[in-house]
Amino acid sequence: AEVADDTVIHNLNVRGRRGNIVQVYPSVEYDFVPNVLVVRQNDLVHIQWTGSDANPNGNDGEGRRMTDRSNLVEVNAENENVPKEMSNYTFLVDGNGEPDTALIEKLAYLEQNSSRYGECDPEESNQQEVSNCKVLNNAPAYFNAGLVRVNAKLGVHHLMSTRNNNFSNRSQKSTIIVLAALVKLAVGSGDAADQDTIILAATFGTLGALGALLAVAYVSGALSWALVACGLRKPESRVIHEDAENMEDGTSQSPMGMAQVCEKATALPVEWWNRLSQHNQCLAVYFALNFVFALEGFCFYTNEPYFPYLALAKAGGYMLDFNFTLILFPVMRNFMSFLRMTPLVKILPMDDHLAFHKFIGSFSLFAITLHVVMHYLVMQAKKEDGGNSVSYNALGTRSGFTGHLVIVLMTVMYFTAWERVKQAFVRIGKWRVGGYNTFFIAHHLYVPVYALLLLHSESFHKWAFWPIVMLCVDKAIGSLRAGRKVHLIHASLEKADVMRIQMDIVGFRYKPGQYLYLNCPALSKHEWHPFTITSAPEEGFVSVHIRTRGDWTSRLKEHICPQIAEDEALASASSNPMAVTSSPSEDAGAGITSVQIGRKKSMGEVFRVDGPYGTGSEHVFDYDVAILVGAGIGVTPYASIVKSVRLRMNQATPELRKKLRPVRIYFYWVCRDMQEFNWFSPMLQDAQKAGEADGPQIDINTYMTGELNLDDLQQKQPNDNSWAGKKWAGRPNWRRIFSEIATSHPKTNVGVFLCGPGAKDIQAQCKQSSKSGETTFDFHKENF
Repeated sequence: AEVADDTVIHNLNVRGRRGNIVQVYPSVEYDFVPNVLVVRQNDLVHIQWTGSDANPNGNDGEGRRMTDRSNLVEVNAENENVPKEMSNYTFLVDGNGEPDTALIEKLAYLEQNSSRYGECDPEESNQQEVSNCKVLNNAPAYFNAGLVRVNAKLGVHHLMSTRNNNFSNRSQKSTIIVLAALVKLAVGSGDAADQDTIILAATFGTLGALGALLAVAYVSGALSWALVACGLRKPESRVIHEDAENMEDGTSQSPMGMAQVCEKATALPVEWWNRLSQHNQCLAVYFALNFVFALEGFCFYTNEPYFPYLALAKAGGYMLDFNFTLILFPVMRNFMSFLRMTPLVKILPMDDHLAFHKFIGSFSLFAITLHVVMHYLVMQAKKEDGGNSVSYNALGTRSGFTGHLVIVLMTVMYFTAWERVKQAFVRIGKWRVGGYNTFFIAHHLYVPVYALLLLHSESFHKWAFWPIVMLCVDKAIGSLRAGRKVHLIHASLEKADVMRIQMDIVGFRYKPGQYLYLNCPALSKHEWHPFTITSAPEEGFVSVHIRTRGDWTSRLKEHICPQIAEDEALASASSNPMAVTSSPSEDAGAGITSVQIGRKKSMGEVFRVDGPYGTGSEHVFDYDVAILVGAGIGVTPYASIVKSVRLRMNQATPELRKKLRPVRIYFYWVCRDMQEFNWFSPMLQDAQKAGEADGPQIDINTYMTGELNLDDLQQKQPNDNSWAGKKWAGRPNWRRIFSEIATSHPKTNVGVFLCGPGAKDIQAQCKQSSKSGETTFDFHKENF
C-alpha cells in the first residue's frame, strides 16, 4: 500500500545475543530497540529483526543451541511474563479497535508452519528439536513483519518475547506509548500545514501576543529606568538641571563602582514591579493566570484524539471557566464596598472595578473564539473519520446545543452593553424601545447563561459555585436596602438643568464621598442610576444633585417639576421659586414612600434607594494633606467632603480637632463655562461656609476652561461671594501645582482624588512628582 509523504514511520528491532551477561560480553543480552517507543495513532511501525545460527556453543538460552530467535506478544504489565489472552490485546488491533488475529499470530509464531524445516509439533518439548515451535526452533533467523499501523487506543502497552524471558537476570521486553494522532489541516491543494507551526502559532503565539502588548510597554520603560536605578544614566527631567548645578559649583558626579551597580541590579526586578501602577500589576497577574489556565488545559489534552485542535479548544475553555468566574466579582456592589475596608484596597484598583468587568468581557471574546473555532475543527475531523456530521455534533449534543445558546445570549448582552445602544431609543406608539431598560433586561440574561454553562461543562460548577452564591447574597443585601422607607423632603431646580433632591431615608448611614443608586418606579421599576451624595452625614439628611441632560434624568425632571411648578405660589418660603417642601403621609406603607406636595396631591412612591456604596473618595480622611480635583459635575463628592470636614471641626472638642484629618485640603474645580459653573457654585459656597471654627485650611480654586465674558467678571465686586475660592482662566498647570504642594509639605504622603476626566495626566503627574523619602502622591479615581 502507498504511504503518504508526511506519515511517520518508527522502527522496532532487537539487539543482543544468546547467553548471560558474562558470555555475551562485549555485546549485550537480548533487548528490544528502542526499549520504550513513543508513537501516535495512525503512525506506522516497521517491526523487523535479525537473529543468528552461529552463537558460541554452550551459551545459556532457550531453544536450539547456537541460535538467536525473538517474537512479540502482549502482556498486562511490565513485571508479568505470561502473554495476554488474544481477545484482550490492545496494541495489535485493527482499524475497528478489535484484536488483529492474523497480525497477533504472525508476531507470536513467526510463520513457523511455512518454514523450510517442516511442520510444527505441538506436543514436542525437546529444546533441540526443530519441530518444537513453542521455543521458535522452526522460525527463520531474519523476520520482517512489515509496516504495522498504530490503531491502538491511547495509553501504555507492554510487550515481550516469550523465548528469552524465562531467566531471573533477563528481560526482553518493550513498552510502547501511544499518543493522540496529529490532525492534519488541509491547505491549498491538499498540502498539510506543519503541526508544530499550528501549535506554536495558535497557542503560544496568540496568547503570548496579548501579554506582549503589555510587556513591550513595560520593557521600553524598564530598560530606561534600570539605567537610572544603576546610576548609569540620569533621569531626563533632571539631567539639564543637575548639569547646570555641577557647572556652577565646579563639581562633577563620579560614576558608580561595579559593586554598587551589581547591588542595584539585584534589586531591579522587585523595584521595577513596585514602580508599576496598580492597574498594570493587576493586568500582568490577570494575563499570567489566563496563560497558566490555558496551558493547563492544553497540556492535559495533548494525549487525547484530534490533537492539537481539541487541546486548543480546551485551552480556550479553561480560560472561559476562569473569566466567567472572575467577571462576577466586580459587579458585587456590597462585596466591593467591603473590600475597600480591607488591606486589599492597596493592592487592587477598586476605583476601576466596572472597567475591569468590561475588560474581562472583552478578553472573553478571544477565549470564546478560540474555543468555538477549535471545536468546529474537531467536529470536521470526526466527520472525516466516519463519525457524525458537523451539524449533529454542533446542535445535536448537549454540549454543542447549550454552547450555541450561550453564544446567542451573550451576543445580545454584548450588543446592548455598548454605550451608544444604552443611550439610544425609539418610540413605538406609547412604548419606548431601547435605552437603559433594554440594557438592564438584556444583561439579566446572565442568569440563563450561567445555567446553560453549568449544563455545557462538566467542570464549570467547580469554578462558579461559590462566586454564584456570593452574587446571590450580594443581590439579596441590595434588595433589602432598596426596601427602606424614603421620604422626599425637598426638590428644586437649582439652575435650568440641575435638580437637587433632598431625602430622609430610614436607617441610611453613609460616609462623605459615597454614592447611592436611585430608582423612580413611576418611570421604570428596573432602572437604577448612581449619584454621588452631596450632603454631609452631619447634616441629618441625604441630598443628590442631578444634571438633567440624559434620557432618564430628563424624564425625572418632567415627572417632578410639573408638581413643583403647580405649587410655585405656595413655595414662597423658599428662596428658590422652583422649590417645594413636602411632608410624609401618615399612611405610607413599609418600604413605600408617599410624598405630598403643595395642595396635598400625592405623588405616590417617588424614589427607592440602594446604597450607600464606597468610592476612592472615602480615603480622603486617611491623609493629612489631600488634593481634590473635580471636573464638571465631578465636583459633587468633594462638596460633601468639604462640608463634612467643616462640620466635624465645629462639633469636635479642641482636643479632638487636633487629631482630625485632613488638616489641609487643596480643592480644584475645572468647568467649561459660566453655565456649568452656575450649576454647583452655590453648593461650594455652602461648603465653604459650613463652619467658622479653627480647623483645616481649605483652598478652593476654580478654573474656567471655555469661553469667558470678562465684562461679567469686571462687574463683580471684590467681596462678591457668588464665586467660591480663587478664580482662574484656562487649564490647571499641574506641574506647578504639584511642585508647590511638595515644597509646602515635605516628606508627606499626599492623597490625590479625581472625579471626572483627566485621569491620565494627573496620574502621570503623581508618579513624576513622587520622590522616595520625600513627598509622595497617591492617586485615587472615582468611578461608578
